[in-house]
Amino acid sequence: GRAIFAVNARTGALIQKIKPSGMDFAIPSNVAALDFNGDKKLDRAYVGDLGGNMWRIDGNLTATTLFASGGNRKIYYAPDVVRDRGFLSVFFGTGDRSNPLETSVVDRMYGVKDDNTSNLTESNLIDVTTRIEQNGSEAEVELKEELKDAQGWFIQLNQRPGEKVLASP
Repeated sequence: GRAIFAVNARTGALIQKIKPSGMDFAIPSNVAALDFNGDKKLDRAYVGDLGGNMWRIDGNLTATTLFASGGNRKIYYAPDVVRDRGFLSVFFGTGDRSNPLETSVVDRMYGVKDDNTSNLTESNLIDVTTRIEQNGSEAEVELKEELKDAQGWFIQLNQRPGEKVLASP
């Protein structure tokens, strides 16, 4: 569907239907739900859609667009989320599971910094597709500095036609 349903795990009762403006594409994946403090209540959740959007849901069940990939990229699997230094890192990939032999879209792997900024696009990220740096080199130090200032990174899956992410990250 084109919405997220929050339900009571014990009773199955609907708590809330979450459908903000712009949630126009089907959501085929599981939701990555997080409880940071162990109180058995949602603190943050993430889910992708078939329009290439990664949605962030806060503890008040409000959804905002964390990231929009564009370019006809589809997100079929729940992201992985990692606590970092003062923010969360959200990792996910794109690929059309319903058409695995399709080769016209260059899909991606993403690592997006969630520091409560919304509506990020690839212009906020660093393309690290060909940025393979030697440990300890000046180029490595430079890349680390660039990554500190960016909202994340992406890797183009363009080494062979039709590369795509068809599993959880």
